[in-house]
Amino acid sequence: MPCATPVHDALFAASGFGVNCVLMDQFIEIMRHTVFAIGDQNVTVWQLFSIPMLLVFVYLVTKWIVSLISKKLLAREISPDVVHMITRVVYILAIAIVVISLLDLLQVPLTAFAFISGAIAIGVGFGAQNIINNFISGWILMWEHPMTRLA
Repeated sequence: MPCATPVHDALFAASGFGVNCVLMDQFIEIMRHTVFAIGDQNVTVWQLFSIPMLLVFVYLVTKWIVSLISKKLLAREISPDVVHMITRVVYILAIAIVVISLLDLLQVPLTAFAFISGAIAIGVGFGAQNIINNFISGWILMWEHPMTRLA
């Protein structure tokens, strides 16, 4: 029994035991139901189900990739510290990709974070000023040796 849309036909053909078109329409309607709205963006049931699924999937894939990288690098007798650093970088990249993907999935415009990220960057810049100043002063002291030992 063919359904009204190509999506229904594909699901009907793939199911093997047949899918009632009325039930499929009801399922799709439930998944498209708006649970709540943030501003002018509606959050649907599908989005609420897909976010945890995406998080679990990315976690498992990232864990597999990190273990694969660790085994390959340790087999080449690379320092464990370097291996740890590389695995942390992979985790950070995966988190960044997931956050951007989830924001896109929820249809949140990334331009909304431009002001916030600019303010954070300015705050970190002012906060790190003293640390960077001390770091540079330490290097100058090491290079010039202005102080001598008193005997």
